[in-house]
Amino acid sequence: MNYYLTFLLLVIGLFSCTPSDKEPTIDADTKAILNLGLAKAVGADSAWREYMRIPPPFTSHQTFTSKEDSLEYVHCERWRDSVKATLDTATLFVVVYNRFESLDENDRENIHALLREGRTDLDTGFAASLHALSSARPSLDSFPLNALEPTSNYKLYTSQSAPKDKLRRLGSISFSMIGFNTAKDKACVYTRFICGGLCGTGQILFFNKKEGRWLFVKSWEMWIS
Repeated sequence: MNYYLTFLLLVIGLFSCTPSDKEPTIDADTKAILNLGLAKAVGADSAWREYMRIPPPFTSHQTFTSKEDSLEYVHCERWRDSVKATLDTATLFVVVYNRFESLDENDRENIHALLREGRTDLDTGFAASLHALSSARPSLDSFPLNALEPTSNYKLYTSQSAPKDKLRRLGSISFSMIGFNTAKDKACVYTRFICGGLCGTGQILFFNKKEGRWLFVKSWEMWIS
């Protein structure tokens, strides 16, 4: 009898220690700020409608005489036609790193210096939000991809599920933990948007809550390339 009771307790203990596969959840304030941050960092789809393809290697002007030359000519003409065509933005996508990232030491020091010197060019109420942002400890917390609802015509993928098509990849975006003030009516978040590995920007976005609605206030460019 004791043997079966011990076995039953052991099974219950094993199942209770099994990690949960449940989707992470976030509150309404965090969701609203992440969506505003996505729209601000990536931009509207109209900005990407003339998104250019990567050009083929330079081909000197020559007379196409051989079969190989003719094939090269056909490829060049097809590429020229594709560049002139309006891009269907519904086929574009953004890769989302949905684990909240930590600020690096340089960004932390820059924020602390601005707070010490009082050179934040913002409502003093944002000082508490900035302090919360720069003081946040590293975390493994994440947010569900379906919490983001793009207002522009592109798709979202996680880094694991994203297609390999680099031509239609607008870039990748990540978010830090959000810094709130005590009243939770002012907030800031650090975003990093990398476009194709060739350019990008890191910025702190500031938000104010009025009449129950979060509104974008301004941004600080931390770096740009």
